[in-house]
Amino acid sequence: MAGAKLTTLEDNISKKLTAMISRKSMIRSFLQTYLYPHYIEAQTIRFQTEGASQGKGWPALSPAYAQRKLKLYKDMPGGGRRINVATGTLMMAILGTGKGHFKVINENSLTVGVKDISSVRKGKSVLKKSLEYAGYVDMVRPIFWFSSNWNKEWKRKFENWFYKGEAL
Repeated sequence: MAGAKLTTLEDNISKKLTAMISRKSMIRSFLQTYLYPHYIEAQTIRFQTEGASQGKGWPALSPAYAQRKLKLYKDMPGGGRRINVATGTLMMAILGTGKGHFKVINENSLTVGVKDISSVRKGKSVLKKSLEYAGYVDMVRPIFWFSSNWNKEWKRKFENWFYKGEAL
């Protein structure tokens, strides 16, 4: 009787390990079909809530800039009222709908970012200024950092898929 139980246990362990090995070869698919769309969703919600979805909302604009922005960007996305949205170029690049968005998926990683938003700034070193601006925005009003709640959810979903075989 003990031999039968041991064999059954070994069979179950073998099946689970085989399934995990199979899923390891599908990590790229997980990143593409689950994680990347959820990244876009998280970023969309971030811009809709002006950062509040990731914890603390973005700091308010100075009163002087808020007035200037209303005049300068009234015909742009957000009408000059949305924090972190002037022309919409940076937001659209982050959300994957505009120039400069990039996504690289390999066997076990997803990299998403903004590589060229040169239309945002004019001058000699357009790309450098644009990237410095994106870095400044991220420092003052974070656009690439995710709250622990989002990170925990993504990690939980991956672990349940990888270790338990739960459907996405």
